[in-house]
Amino acid sequence: MSLGLYLHIPYCFSKCRYCDFYSHPGERGVPDAYVEALVRELDRFAPERPLQPDTLYFGGGTPSLLRPEQAKRLIDAARPMPGAEITLEANPETVTEQSLAGFREAGVNRISFGVQSARDTQLRTLGRPHTAKQARAAFAAARRAGFANISGDIMLALPHYTEAEFDETLELIEEGGATHISAYLLKIEPNTVFGKRPPEALPDDDAAADFYLAAVEKLAALVENREKLQVGTTGKTIVFTKENFSFAARIMEGPYLAVSQVLSNLKQQFTVLTDAALLRDTILQALSVTGTQNRFSLSFAGNRLAVRCESEYGVSETALDVVALSGEPVGLYWYNPAQLMECLKALNGTLMLEVVQHGALLLKTDELVCFQTAVREPKAIEMKPQKTKKPRKEAA
Repeated sequence: MSLGLYLHIPYCFSKCRYCDFYSHPGERGVPDAYVEALVRELDRFAPERPLQPDTLYFGGGTPSLLRPEQAKRLIDAARPMPGAEITLEANPETVTEQSLAGFREAGVNRISFGVQSARDTQLRTLGRPHTAKQARAAFAAARRAGFANISGDIMLALPHYTEAEFDETLELIEEGGATHISAYLLKIEPNTVFGKRPPEALPDDDAAADFYLAAVEKLAALVENREKLQVGTTGKTIVFTKENFSFAARIMEGPYLAVSQVLSNLKQQFTVLTDAALLRDTILQALSVTGTQNRFSLSFAGNRLAVRCESEYGVSETALDVVALSGEPVGLYWYNPAQLMECLKALNGTLMLEVVQHGALLLKTDELVCFQTAVREPKAIEMKPQKTKKPRKEAA
């Protein structure tokens, strides 16, 4: 059985204005007494045999305030499996090439930088103590220290937010050599500075959803160009690669259930139940019209799900009966058929199909969730004239 272990390091230089995690600000390091307390807790939790997690995650707070020898003490106490992924969250202003090399030697093989924004004015608004220049320097130092698995965080829908700010932040992280990107919406929690004094010019729910979906599309385009890049759109819950292009994420207990909670923040339009294999077959039937151009759509009315494919050679349309759970009939939404079929390959059994804001498609089974964005402006298709066969000349 696989086991993921999270170790919380609550110490930090200062508390960010949006943060509601337990933390102890005003510190420049982690007390040895806290490290020893964690070691005792690990021993108490598994006195007879080691836990041997296959993933070990240092979160915070600011775990990069640990000294490398403290990190090694905790890794040794956790006794991870050979080849385990061991991640340390880091604030860019707290690391140097020397400290990162020390963490690497201690056993950390994945580093995660909280970049959030490439604009210093925004970072000051958030209460982040680093600058964009320090973030760039941290990525470079991590690469020189030997890290091949580097993650970067982006926050969306910040005060005065624009897509240009997202683009700048994505460029900083991509150029830094990140192999994983986490993007998530700012959430205003009640017991935070922002909760007590909300910042000006926060995007409303509709605008935040637009930023989220735009980020998904841009991250997907990035994946097309980088085979090894992984993208997590909710921090640690949805991951997809070029080979698994469908945003498939296995649902696990605990915090991983956030995948459903985050996506459900988008306004629901329609929810139906169907069979995954039946939906696959229906889509394949619609895709029987072939051509160099094609566009593919789903529409919903009553208890019928209509599947339509258009190409320059014609139109194919089919439908299947579904169980409507909620919502009203909605208009036509267009999707990338290759991406959708890739998603459906991973799904089996009873399938809940949910259309949310802007036509984004959420496909759920007991084990998997897949997320597919709608194509905003499908290309027009120029129909080719049908070729007619010339009658044969009869032999004289």
